[in-house]
Amino acid sequence: MVQRAQKGMWNGGTVAFGYKSENKKLIINNLDAKIVQTIYEQYISGVSIAKISHKTNLSKSRILTILRNPVYIGKIKYNEKLFQGNHKSIMSQELFDLAQEIHKKAAKKVRLYKSFPFSGLIRCKECNSFMTPSHTNKIRKSSIKRYYYY
Repeated sequence: MVQRAQKGMWNGGTVAFGYKSENKKLIINNLDAKIVQTIYEQYISGVSIAKISHKTNLSKSRILTILRNPVYIGKIKYNEKLFQGNHKSIMSQELFDLAQEIHKKAAKKVRLYKSFPFSGLIRCKECNSFMTPSHTNKIRKSSIKRYYYY
């Protein structure tokens, strides 16, 4: 899989919107590629994800995936690394980078107002991954009680 990515070959899986798979290669689907270009242009010009979703009949999560996917600039992402792909790009690097900047500025930063002293220290016995802090809200009658857990 690493060698395929290094060679710029698509490793399979769900084909990115705007492309089709032929003989294990990504080929541009012209009709969908125009929609991808429209999504980027509208997003960069300040149109909200919700309005783009309504105009294109694509879900908001699908649009966000399109806006973040480096396959549209001719790259292949594997194991958090980018490789030059052997498929044609739909977007220019400049438009893609601009969309990434806008997305970073728009990202909401969630703050936990509670100190979790064991965060990053406790590991799961089953899978050995770190336990992460979280909370849930329970509504009873007219009051809300927040419960914290790992």
